[in-house]
Amino acid sequence: MVMWIGALVPTGPELAGSTSPRHGAPSIGDITESGLAELMERAAEVPWVAEALDGFTNCRATCDHFAFCLGGNPANKFFETGRFDTTETTHCRTSKKLLMKGVFQHVAGPRKR
Repeated sequence: MVMWIGALVPTGPELAGSTSPRHGAPSIGDITESGLAELMERAAEVPWVAEALDGFTNCRATCDHFAFCLGGNPANKFFETGRFDTTETTHCRTSKKLLMKGVFQHVAGPRKR
């Protein structure tokens, strides 16, 4: 997403306008100063993006539901924990994992007693 001031926030509009004491604004640069391709090419070098990528890696390594959520939304992780590299969040647990648990139970059919 490109903010009105030219800041490029690649992970979603939820982070636009927020700041982090550790990382500052969640932007990878100003699109009016650098081209989109250039900013995206070096995005992984930006500390908060690197931390978010670590979060996806951590989720992939530890969660059976990764194929469903693909590591979750960095904004949820940040707003719940103050970090981007966490794994399970309340949002994840209640809107992804419990949903999948219900789907699996439904597909399995009623339990025989």
